[in-house]
Amino acid sequence: QGFTIRNGYNDFGGGMLCAASSPTIDNCIFIANRATRFGGGLCNWYGSDPVVTNCVFERNTCTASDGRGGGVANRRGCSPTVQNCTFIDNATPYCGGGLDNYDASHARVLDCHFEGNSASYGGAATNWYSSRPTFKRCTFQANRGDKGAAVHNRTGSGPTIEQCLFFGNVAAQSGGTMLNFE
Repeated sequence: QGFTIRNGYNDFGGGMLCAASSPTIDNCIFIANRATRFGGGLCNWYGSDPVVTNCVFERNTCTASDGRGGGVANRRGCSPTVQNCTFIDNATPYCGGGLDNYDASHARVLDCHFEGNSASYGGAATNWYSSRPTFKRCTFQANRGDKGAAVHNRTGSGPTIEQCLFFGNVAAQSGGTMLNFE
Protein backbone atom coordinates (compact mmCIF):
# COMPACT_ATOMS: atom_id res chain seq x y z
CA GLN A 1 0.00 0.00 0.00
CA GLY A 2 1.17 3.49 -0.89
CA PHE A 3 4.41 2.80 -2.74
CA THR A 4 5.91 3.74 -6.13
CA ILE A 5 7.46 1.24 -8.53
CA ARG A 6 9.61 3.04 -11.08
CA ASN A 7 11.97 1.93 -13.88
CA GLY A 8 11.50 -1.81 -13.29
CA TYR A 9 12.33 -4.35 -15.99
CA ASN A 10 11.41 -8.00 -16.58
CA ASP A 11 10.06 -10.20 -19.39
CA PHE A 12 6.74 -10.53 -17.52
CA GLY A 13 5.57 -7.71 -15.23
CA GLY A 14 8.15 -4.96 -15.51
CA GLY A 15 6.89 -3.39 -12.28
CA MET A 16 5.26 -6.41 -10.59
CA LEU A 17 4.39 -10.00 -11.45
CA CYS A 18 1.55 -11.86 -9.68
CA ALA A 19 1.80 -15.58 -10.50
CA ALA A 20 -1.01 -17.65 -8.96
CA SER A 21 -1.33 -15.03 -6.22
CA SER A 22 -3.95 -12.46 -5.30
CA PRO A 23 -2.56 -9.54 -3.29
CA THR A 24 -4.33 -6.29 -2.51
CA ILE A 25 -2.54 -3.42 -4.23
CA ASP A 26 -3.78 -0.01 -3.05
CA ASN A 27 -2.73 3.57 -3.65
CA CYS A 28 0.39 2.69 -5.66
CA ILE A 29 2.10 4.29 -8.65
CA PHE A 30 3.59 2.20 -11.46
CA ILE A 31 5.65 4.55 -13.62
CA ALA A 32 8.11 4.03 -16.50
CA ASN A 33 8.40 0.27 -16.05
CA ARG A 34 9.22 -1.98 -18.98
CA ALA A 35 8.44 -5.59 -19.81
CA THR A 36 9.64 -7.43 -22.86
CA ARG A 37 6.46 -9.50 -23.33
CA PHE A 38 3.55 -8.93 -20.93
CA GLY A 39 2.51 -6.25 -18.44
CA GLY A 40 4.84 -3.28 -18.49
CA GLY A 41 3.48 -2.12 -15.13
CA LEU A 42 1.80 -5.26 -13.77
CA CYS A 43 1.33 -8.80 -15.06
CA ASN A 44 -1.26 -11.13 -13.50
CA TRP A 45 -0.76 -14.74 -14.49
CA TYR A 46 -2.24 -18.22 -13.92
CA GLY A 47 -5.35 -17.56 -11.88
CA SER A 48 -4.18 -14.45 -10.05
CA ASP A 49 -7.11 -12.37 -8.83
CA PRO A 50 -5.60 -9.31 -7.13
CA VAL A 51 -7.60 -6.32 -5.97
CA VAL A 52 -5.99 -3.19 -7.44
CA THR A 53 -7.44 0.10 -6.19
CA ASN A 54 -6.55 3.79 -6.40
CA CYS A 55 -3.43 3.14 -8.50
CA VAL A 56 -1.77 5.03 -11.34
CA PHE A 57 -0.19 3.25 -14.32
CA GLU A 58 1.81 5.80 -16.30
CA ARG A 59 4.32 5.50 -19.17
CA ASN A 60 4.77 1.74 -18.80
CA THR A 61 5.69 -0.23 -21.93
CA CYS A 62 6.12 -3.67 -23.48
CA THR A 63 8.90 -3.73 -26.03
CA ALA A 64 8.54 -7.02 -27.98
CA SER A 65 6.68 -6.97 -31.30
CA ASP A 66 4.09 -9.28 -29.67
CA GLY A 67 4.05 -7.40 -26.34
CA ARG A 68 0.69 -7.25 -24.52
CA GLY A 69 -0.56 -4.90 -21.82
CA GLY A 70 1.62 -1.82 -21.60
CA GLY A 71 0.01 -0.91 -18.26
CA VAL A 72 -1.48 -4.23 -17.07
CA ALA A 73 -1.66 -7.71 -18.61
CA ASN A 74 -4.11 -10.33 -17.30
CA ARG A 75 -3.24 -13.77 -18.65
CA ARG A 76 -4.49 -17.34 -18.40
CA GLY A 77 -7.61 -17.20 -16.28
CA CYS A 78 -7.05 -14.13 -14.13
CA SER A 79 -9.98 -12.13 -12.81
CA PRO A 80 -8.64 -9.11 -10.95
CA THR A 81 -10.73 -6.24 -9.67
CA VAL A 82 -9.28 -2.94 -10.87
CA GLN A 83 -11.05 0.05 -9.34
CA ASN A 84 -10.52 3.80 -9.37
CA CYS A 85 -7.24 3.49 -11.31
CA THR A 86 -5.73 5.74 -13.96
CA PHE A 87 -3.95 4.48 -17.08
CA ILE A 88 -1.99 7.27 -18.80
CA ASP A 89 0.41 7.07 -21.77
CA ASN A 90 1.11 3.34 -21.57
CA ALA A 91 2.17 1.65 -24.81
CA THR A 92 2.95 -1.60 -26.56
CA PRO A 93 3.56 -2.31 -30.25
CA TYR A 94 1.01 -5.15 -30.31
CA CYS A 95 -2.13 -5.07 -28.16
CA GLY A 96 -3.65 -3.51 -25.07
CA GLY A 97 -1.76 -0.26 -24.55
CA GLY A 98 -3.40 0.30 -21.17
CA LEU A 99 -4.84 -3.13 -20.33
CA ASP A 100 -4.81 -6.58 -21.95
CA ASN A 101 -7.17 -9.43 -20.98
CA TYR A 102 -6.09 -12.73 -22.56
CA ASP A 103 -7.10 -16.39 -22.43
CA ALA A 104 -10.26 -16.40 -20.31
CA SER A 105 -9.31 -13.47 -18.09
CA HIS A 106 -12.39 -11.70 -16.74
CA ALA A 107 -11.24 -8.47 -15.09
CA ARG A 108 -13.73 -6.21 -13.31
CA VAL A 109 -12.67 -2.68 -14.25
CA LEU A 110 -14.63 -0.06 -12.31
CA ASP A 111 -14.40 3.76 -12.23
CA CYS A 112 -11.12 3.83 -14.19
CA HIS A 113 -9.72 6.43 -16.59
CA PHE A 114 -7.76 5.50 -19.74
CA GLU A 115 -6.01 8.36 -21.53
CA GLY A 116 -3.28 8.61 -24.16
CA ASN A 117 -2.53 4.87 -24.29
CA SER A 118 -1.44 3.30 -27.58
CA ALA A 119 -1.11 -0.08 -29.32
CA SER A 120 -1.69 -1.55 -32.76
CA TYR A 121 -4.78 -3.38 -31.42
CA GLY A 122 -6.77 -1.72 -28.63
CA GLY A 123 -5.02 1.49 -27.64
CA ALA A 124 -6.70 1.46 -24.21
CA ALA A 125 -7.77 -2.20 -23.82
CA THR A 126 -7.75 -5.53 -25.65
CA ASN A 127 -9.82 -8.62 -24.86
CA TRP A 128 -8.75 -11.90 -26.55
CA TYR A 129 -9.46 -15.63 -26.39
CA SER A 130 -12.71 -15.94 -24.48
CA SER A 131 -12.05 -13.06 -22.09
CA ARG A 132 -15.22 -11.42 -20.78
CA PRO A 133 -14.26 -8.45 -18.62
CA THR A 134 -16.62 -5.82 -17.21
CA PHE A 135 -15.95 -2.11 -17.68
CA LYS A 136 -18.25 0.05 -15.57
CA ARG A 137 -18.22 3.86 -15.19
CA CYS A 138 -14.89 4.17 -17.05
CA THR A 139 -13.67 6.93 -19.36
CA PHE A 140 -11.64 6.34 -22.51
CA GLN A 141 -10.05 9.53 -23.80
CA ALA A 142 -7.52 10.24 -26.59
CA ASN A 143 -6.26 6.66 -26.92
CA ARG A 144 -4.65 5.59 -30.20
CA GLY A 145 -4.52 2.34 -32.12
CA ASP A 146 -4.47 1.01 -35.66
CA LYS A 147 -7.50 -1.20 -34.99
CA GLY A 148 -9.76 -0.32 -32.06
CA ALA A 149 -8.41 2.94 -30.65
CA ALA A 150 -10.17 2.47 -27.31
CA VAL A 151 -11.15 -1.25 -27.17
CA HIS A 152 -10.41 -4.24 -29.40
CA ASN A 153 -12.32 -7.53 -28.87
CA ARG A 154 -11.25 -10.73 -30.61
CA THR A 155 -11.64 -14.50 -30.72
CA GLY A 156 -14.73 -15.16 -28.63
CA SER A 157 -14.26 -12.24 -26.27
CA GLY A 158 -17.07 -9.91 -25.32
CA PRO A 159 -16.82 -7.33 -22.59
CA THR A 160 -19.74 -5.92 -20.65
CA ILE A 161 -19.53 -2.14 -20.91
CA GLU A 162 -21.83 -0.06 -18.69
CA GLN A 163 -22.04 3.70 -18.13
CA CYS A 164 -18.69 4.37 -19.85
CA LEU A 165 -17.68 7.47 -21.78
CA PHE A 166 -15.60 7.37 -24.98
CA PHE A 167 -14.25 10.52 -26.61
CA GLY A 168 -11.34 11.65 -28.75
CA ASN A 169 -10.02 8.14 -29.45
CA VAL A 170 -8.35 7.83 -32.88
CA ALA A 171 -7.84 4.68 -34.96
CA ALA A 172 -5.47 4.72 -37.94
CA GLN A 173 -7.41 1.96 -39.74
CA SER A 174 -10.73 0.92 -38.14
CA GLY A 175 -12.74 1.10 -34.92
CA GLY A 176 -12.24 4.61 -33.55
CA THR A 177 -14.09 3.62 -30.38
CA MET A 178 -14.26 -0.16 -30.54
CA LEU A 179 -13.49 -2.99 -32.97
CA ASN A 180 -15.00 -6.45 -32.65
CA PHE A 181 -13.23 -9.05 -34.77
CA GLU A 182 -13.50 -12.83 -34.80
